[in-house]
Amino acid sequence: MNKKGLTLKKLLTIIFVVALIIFGVYYLMGASKKTKEAAFVSDVQNLIKFARDSYATTTLLETEESCFHSETSPVKSGTLLNDKSVKYYIRVSESGQVSKIVVKNDLFEFSAEANAISESDVGNQKSNRKYKVTEVNENTTLPDCK
Repeated sequence: MNKKGLTLKKLLTIIFVVALIIFGVYYLMGASKKTKEAAFVSDVQNLIKFARDSYATTTLLETEESCFHSETSPVKSGTLLNDKSVKYYIRVSESGQVSKIVVKNDLFEFSAEANAISESDVGNQKSNRKYKVTEVNENTTLPDCK
C-alpha cells in the first residue's frame, strides 16, 4: 500500500524543527543586542576616561572648562571605541571631572549631567548603576562645543 501525503508524526516533526529555528534566531538576535549594548557601555566608559585624561594633559587647563566633540576631537576607533558610528559630546569642568556627556550610536544613547561622572556610574539598561544606557531616540542631538 503506497500512502501519499504527510502523517501526523511527520507534520509535528516539521513544526517542531521550524519552531526550533525561529527560537534560535530570536535568541541569537537578543544575545547580539546585549553584546552590542555591552560594547556601547564600554565605549562610554572609555570616553569618560579619555576626556578626563586628555583634559589633564592639554593646554586647556587655562580655561574654565573644556569640551570634546566627535566632530572636532575625533577618537581613533579601534584604540578606544568599539563602534565607528559613535557620536559624542563631553564637557569637562575646571576640576578635571566630566560634568556632561551625551553619546549615541545607531542603537543606544547615553546622557548624563552632574558635578562628576565617572566610568563606574555607567551601566546597561538592567543594571543598578546611577546612569543607564537607553534605546536610541532619533530626536536627541549633540550639543555644540561653545
